[in-house]
Amino acid sequence: MPFFLWVGIFNLTAIAQFWSFAADIYPDEQGKRLFPLIGIGSSVGAVAGAWIADALFWLGPFRLMLLSAALLLATLGLTFLTHRRERERAVQRGAPVADAVLGGASGFSLVLRDRYLLFFAALLFVLNWVTKTGDYVFDRKILQAAQDLGHSTHEQATLFIGQYKARYFQWTNVLGVVLQLFAVSRVVKYLGLRAALLMIPLASLGGYISALLFPALTVLFVARATESSLDYSLSNTARQALWLVTPREAKYKAKQVIDTFVVRAGDAASAGLVWFGAQQKFELSTFLAVNVALSALWLVVAVLLGNAYAKRTGAPAPAAAVLEGAHGAPHAS
Repeated sequence: MPFFLWVGIFNLTAIAQFWSFAADIYPDEQGKRLFPLIGIGSSVGAVAGAWIADALFWLGPFRLMLLSAALLLATLGLTFLTHRRERERAVQRGAPVADAVLGGASGFSLVLRDRYLLFFAALLFVLNWVTKTGDYVFDRKILQAAQDLGHSTHEQATLFIGQYKARYFQWTNVLGVVLQLFAVSRVVKYLGLRAALLMIPLASLGGYISALLFPALTVLFVARATESSLDYSLSNTARQALWLVTPREAKYKAKQVIDTFVVRAGDAASAGLVWFGAQQKFELSTFLAVNVALSALWLVVAVLLGNAYAKRTGAPAPAAAVLEGAHGAPHAS
């Protein structure tokens, strides 16, 4: 239990710290070009990690944990080399080296007094509320399908559930990698971050409406795989790029609050909904209807965050960005 509690904290904190570092060393335009490429490493690494764990599981879990520790030490070395390289480049350009110790306000204070960061926190809260509730509904639907197919024994049900979830993760990971390789950079380049923010809640809204109208496991499978693959690829890249326009103290302090505390608060809200629904004996259709409403709220928050981003950067509307990308920069009249 202590190990899993530690992992639950570390796997959010370490990744948030990595993206804080990336947002700190790259300017806005360069970051928007490079972050989709960095996301490819994240997506391919997730697939490779699962494959390596499967291939080497004969070593046992504790030896695999030692292998993970070695990989973490390697990332520590890469971080040190990157930091030293960027210091040298800053000195050569005569630019200030941004490595001073951060003081001042706490991360919570920074979030509460900045409207942009508040919208960011709201987006992550609703996103996790929706996705975790979707996971619960999907698992319930798989269990129901196992019973409907007559898998009465524990072994039969376990085999069916394991194989079905394995196919789900395979599709999700493959779709995530394909989107990261071939779609994310183009969406960010031609449509902009504001459009990228809207695509994921729109996909979730459409998926849960479809699952509500057509209550089949296959429909929910497609909806969840689409939502998860977009979240791991396009949504993740767009969210990290939104930090490029924030102050340095926000990148390191407010981001930790949003990517850890707020994310877990969204998980807790989903757990509370599931607990309440279980007490009230909600049908799966009721949970789906709640997720439709939450997805609509997610879309509204994404619009608000996109507008706040545009005000901060002077970014064009998505349609204008498409025209500019197709025809070049607009001429002054």
